[in-house]
Amino acid sequence: MTTSTSTHHETQGSPTWVLWLFGIALIILFIWLWNTANSAKSLAEANAALLAQPTAEVSFLVGGPTRFSDSFQEAVEDAEIDGFSSDDYLWATTVVRNEGQVELDDVELTFNMAEGLEPTVIADLPSFGSGVDLEETEAGLQVDLRDIDDGELARVFVGFEAADLPEQVAAAWARNYRMTLGSLTVETDDFSETVYGRGI
Repeated sequence: MTTSTSTHHETQGSPTWVLWLFGIALIILFIWLWNTANSAKSLAEANAALLAQPTAEVSFLVGGPTRFSDSFQEAVEDAEIDGFSSDDYLWATTVVRNEGQVELDDVELTFNMAEGLEPTVIADLPSFGSGVDLEETEAGLQVDLRDIDDGELARVFVGFEAADLPEQVAAAWARNYRMTLGSLTVETDDFSETVYGRGI
C-alpha cells in the first residue's frame, strides 16, 4: 500500500488593507500637491496684480534751491521767468515718486493754499523736462505733471514771497512751511491721495 503525502504551499500575498492604505496615501499626496501648486499660483497672480497697481509716494518738504540744487536750476532755466531770483522767495518742494512698477498716467497735483497766498510754481519733470502747466481751479492751484515712469520722480518747487507770509511764519520757515498748505492732492487715472497741511 502506497501512502502519498500532499504538501500544500499557501501563497503569502500583501493583505488587502495595505493596498487600500497605499492608495489612500497616494490620493492624499496628490491632493496636497495640487493644493500647494494652486496656492503658489494664486500668490504669484496676487503679487503680479499688486505690482501692476500704480502707487506713488508724495512728500511736501522744506527748501528747494539748495536742497535740490541741480533739479531746481534746471527748472528755473526752463521756466524762463523774467527778473526771477530765488532769493526773493521762501521755498517748499513737493516730491512725487512712482513707487510702483507701472507708469503713472496723467498725474495732477492740486495745491490748496492758505487764503491770500499765490505761490510761484516751477517743476522738474523726468519724462518731459521742466515745463509745467498750471491752472486755477475751485479746489486750488492745479499742476499737470503728465506721466511719471516707474522708478522716477517729479519735483514741484513752490515759492512764497516772504512779504506775503505772516512774520512769525517767515521767521521760522523750516518749522512753519507746512502752515502754508491747506491740502495737497495727487491724482492719476487710477487713484487719488490727499496730504493735509496745518494751514495758516
